[in-house]
Amino acid sequence: MSTVKIVQLSNWHEQIAMIENTAAVVPWSRNNLRSCFNAGYQNFGAMTADGNIVGFIIVQQYLRDEWTIMDVAVAPSFQRQGIGNDLVRQVTAAADLAQAEIILEVRESNQAAQQLYDRAGFNQIGKRKEYYPNSDGSREAAIVMSRKPQSI
Repeated sequence: MSTVKIVQLSNWHEQIAMIENTAAVVPWSRNNLRSCFNAGYQNFGAMTADGNIVGFIIVQQYLRDEWTIMDVAVAPSFQRQGIGNDLVRQVTAAADLAQAEIILEVRESNQAAQQLYDRAGFNQIGKRKEYYPNSDGSREAAIVMSRKPQSI
């Protein structure tokens, strides 16, 4: 298991697209990912000692007190090592400082991610039918989750 450090990403890194393409059921396009490095977003990466990014989280912050986790991905060879948890914890800590609620959608079939969010204090607040596209053309429901800011 490699040691990783969670760092703020202020610039686009090509490794983000490579991780997305290997970790997502239906990956975001390179242009969509790159657009998340504009104003209104805060991005964090999991970086190894040799400077490789092995995971990332993209957070939209259009409102001061409401943030949206847009995407989280960890390279397959680094999954199940707590990196996704570390990325989510980085964002929840920042949201607590800002007293911001966090909202996200997660695929209904992604039980591992739902459990991670449960452990981080998120609660299910809704469900969006046929929200996510699947690679076979079908669609899958999204579970909508929210986390209120914690007192610090």
